[in-house]
Amino acid sequence: MYRLLTAALVSAAAFAQPVAPDLRGETLDGSKIALYPGKATILVLGFSRKAGDLSAAWRDHIASDFGADFGADAHAAWFVVAFLESAPSLVRGMIKSAMRSGTPVPARSHTIVAVSGEAVWKKFAGVKDDKLPCLLLMDGAGRIAWSACAAFEQARYSALKDAAAALLKQRQPKQ
Repeated sequence: MYRLLTAALVSAAAFAQPVAPDLRGETLDGSKIALYPGKATILVLGFSRKAGDLSAAWRDHIASDFGADFGADAHAAWFVVAFLESAPSLVRGMIKSAMRSGTPVPARSHTIVAVSGEAVWKKFAGVKDDKLPCLLLMDGAGRIAWSACAAFEQARYSALKDAAAALLKQRQPKQ
């Protein structure tokens, strides 16, 4: 009996997924924001300038398609997150200003600047190369449902959209 119980606990622990850490910051339109579980959320994480530059293609596609495909769904959201914790505090304002001028106005409310939590989020997302943007599709409980750390590719984007559609379909009430 003891072995059976131990095996069950080990199996349950192996399948348990960690929940997203806290994420607080300010959007490029000046709003303070804290993300909490509750919605299916696409996050495009950038941990370096190179990753931030590569995030633009993901942002543009998500902003265009996500609004059309999932925008009316109250259970869905998307954000681009620029982690500036490792940038010297004296230049963060300049970085944020440059980001604001390079971000389309409608996407500014979906772009978060975070100055803490970088190491925790890198570990959570499994980042191996911080020069690449990391995409996470989070379920409503804050667990990763789909992820990729890569430059934009149409095939990978299609996989993200399919995963998001499937996740949102699971959340719909059964009739």
